[in-house]
Amino acid sequence: MGGVVDLPPGRCSHLGPLPSLPWDAGCRPAEHRTSADCNRGRSRARRPSHRGTSGRSDGARGRYDVTFSVVVNVMPKAGISDPQGQTIERALPALGYTGVNGVRVGKRIMLEIEAATEDEARARATEMCERLLANSVIEAYEVAIGEARTEGAQA
Repeated sequence: MGGVVDLPPGRCSHLGPLPSLPWDAGCRPAEHRTSADCNRGRSRARRPSHRGTSGRSDGARGRYDVTFSVVVNVMPKAGISDPQGQTIERALPALGYTGVNGVRVGKRIMLEIEAATEDEARARATEMCERLLANSVIEAYEVAIGEARTEGAQA
C-alpha cells in the first residue's frame, strides 16, 4: 500500500499508455510512479481573467449610471424533446393533477445590466443569450427589460 510500483516505460499507473511526447513536454515515462509525479514539471496555463471587462463582480459601478433589470426566459424549441417536461407530465396525475398536457421545462435568468439606454441593455442581453445563456440550436429565448434604476435610487 502506498509503495512505488515499477511500470514498463511508456505506462502511467492511472492513465494507461502515454502518448509520444517530446522530452521537454513534462515528466518522462521513466519518472511516472505516482499521480503527483505525472504533473511535476508541467506548467499550468491559466485562462486570462475577464473580471472587470464587461461584468464586474467586485460590486464597483461601471461607466453607466443606469442599471436595468433584465429577465431572460429560455425554453426548448418546438419539436425538441423535453425529457424533464415529459417526466413532470407523467408524474402529475399520480399527485392528483389530471388534465395537464404539454409540459415544457425551461430556465429563467435574472440579470442587472448597466447600460446607457434600454436598447443597449437589450442588445447586451441578447448577445449574452447567443454566446452563453441559451443553446440557439435547441433553445429559444425571450429578453424582457424591467425597471431602470439610477445610481442614487434605493433597491
